[in-house]
Amino acid sequence: NGTVHTIIVYGDLTGDGLVNSADLLRMRQYLLGQVKLSGANLESAKTNHGSSVNSADLLKLRQHLLGTSHIIQG
Repeated sequence: NGTVHTIIVYGDLTGDGLVNSADLLRMRQYLLGQVKLSGANLESAKTNHGSSVNSADLLKLRQHLLGTSHIIQG
């Protein structure tokens, strides 16, 4: 039927299906105003599932990468 579905992987800001240091860098750049995020990439940055992206999302992503916390998917 031609329907396209987008799957959000919270923490995957680069859209490559992985959550890694490249995503952490992209979030830092976004928060500093160096890059823009939109659509699924912006939604995936909401690692705390809030209405906006802020430093708490950056911390959550960093903790996830260090293994001290986990990003809830869904």
